[in-house]
Amino acid sequence: MTTAYCDSCVYRDYYEWRPGFAWLHYGEEAKKLFDNIDNGEYSLVVSDHLDFQLKGFPQYQEYITKLRGKNKLVELAVTSADKRNAKQEDTEYEDALHAHLAIRGKAQYLVTDNIEHFGVFEGRIKVRRPENVY
Repeated sequence: MTTAYCDSCVYRDYYEWRPGFAWLHYGEEAKKLFDNIDNGEYSLVVSDHLDFQLKGFPQYQEYITKLRGKNKLVELAVTSADKRNAKQEDTEYEDALHAHLAIRGKAQYLVTDNIEHFGVFEGRIKVRRPENVY
């Protein structure tokens, strides 16, 4: 089964129904990805880093609880090694932390709208936009 780690922007795209561009609606693309996870096409890696970033979105915790009941979830806690490794990357710390968690969680894809923030991780994990995963 394919495993994905979505950074917080993908969840926010869906929960805030962000429009994106004329030819691409971020919220719709995120919904398609989450529908595929719900349908069993993917499993999801999540972290307490996401919990912190999405604490203002109760829908996130509801979704995680639902997936937990379906055994479609890998849950990780941030370690001091994750923090140390993220600080050594040549990109924003928060994004580097997501990437290190995705890699440690054995996700095949790190899904984000901010591809440019994760370029340093190509070769270690596939970094894709939601519309390029399903």
